[in-house]
Amino acid sequence: MHQEAVTLAKQIMSARTLRKRFFMQSMFDEHAWDILLILYIAAEEGYLVSKHEIADITFSRLSMLENWLNILQSQYIIVESAWPHPHLELTQDGRGRMRELLLESVAA
Repeated sequence: MHQEAVTLAKQIMSARTLRKRFFMQSMFDEHAWDILLILYIAAEEGYLVSKHEIADITFSRLSMLENWLNILQSQYIIVESAWPHPHLELTQDGRGRMRELLLESVAA
């Protein structure tokens, strides 16, 4: 696990959640970015996340997220898996790209 990258991803998610307490959520809708952060943290910490859990975490309707999920899948950044239960995960390439982005952010 790349702890610096995971720590930064968690800090970003926490700040994104916190700002929703102070401003309208629609001001900061970046569903694809939220999905990538959630799936990166899950992958690094060894747990699985379903579409419904992502909707709950982001306070979004699943129907709104579906478009972004389809885009991310079509670009081979995430995949949907059925085992051991339905969930989403980053592809190896998607996980590597997220790790690199986060580590470069830490170094900047």
